[in-house]
Amino acid sequence: MIHPSKHALNLFVENKLEDSSRGAEIARHLEECEFCRQYCDNYRLYCEAGAEAAKGAISQAAWRLADRLYQQALSGKIVPLQFLPTDGAYERMLLAADSDSDFAPPVINLATLYSEEPEMVLRVMRDTDRNEDYLQLIGAEAELAAQVMIQIPELDREFITDAEGRVSLAGVELDDVEQLKWQIKLPDASFSLQPLHYDPDHTESAKKVSLQTEGGDRIEVVFEDKTEGKQIVIRVLELDGKTDFAPVRVAISQQQTPRIKSVAANEPIEFGFIDPQQEINIRLFQ
Repeated sequence: MIHPSKHALNLFVENKLEDSSRGAEIARHLEECEFCRQYCDNYRLYCEAGAEAAKGAISQAAWRLADRLYQQALSGKIVPLQFLPTDGAYERMLLAADSDSDFAPPVINLATLYSEEPEMVLRVMRDTDRNEDYLQLIGAEAELAAQVMIQIPELDREFITDAEGRVSLAGVELDDVEQLKWQIKLPDASFSLQPLHYDPDHTESAKKVSLQTEGGDRIEVVFEDKTEGKQIVIRVLELDGKTDFAPVRVAISQQQTPRIKSVAANEPIEFGFIDPQQEINIRLFQ
């Protein structure tokens, strides 16, 4: 099931959709989708509360609840991408510049893909200065692009975006980009750990943290500071309230490139070289 974007749902609630057929399409979707229906109900309450309290402080509780419901509706969804047709302007520019041997644009857009619901754009780019390709994902909401999975099923390749929606393709050869099928896999569960602190008088220390989402996802995290280096050990205890589930991919990221490993239920998985002074983002993908 493809869910409308938050922007489209907001316009529907506010009766601001210019396309009546689009409004009818969303209305039919709400009859089947409890998550989006609850989002609209809470956004409607939020708008009513704002109108009533226009002269005073407006509570954000209804908005946060509506946002959470929308994110739950998108959890674990696969979003297929389509190629955006080009008019050949870039190719014509290169032909016109053939006589200038010094001409070298710093960045080349190899391909642009998009999805309408939710609204996302993926650009396959080439940095000519660094001689490196990369992916840049942009979402209607920033959280849609950060730490999500970009998949190329035909090649059995998966990439995790960083906090800015970027993926380096250094060392990756992608021939015939426009002949490949691309899709976005949104996380089934998301967690974050704030910076942790340790006893400086001990050469070894550990801290155990249990994290749980309102959707019934639960993980146990042990952050260890050992003499040979820092590491984080993660156990996935529950997914969607179930303790018995198929192997799940765990992705962690800080400022560096995200890392991903597969693990079975309740089995420990280790990631080394973690900076305890930085926030740690953990994403689960089935």
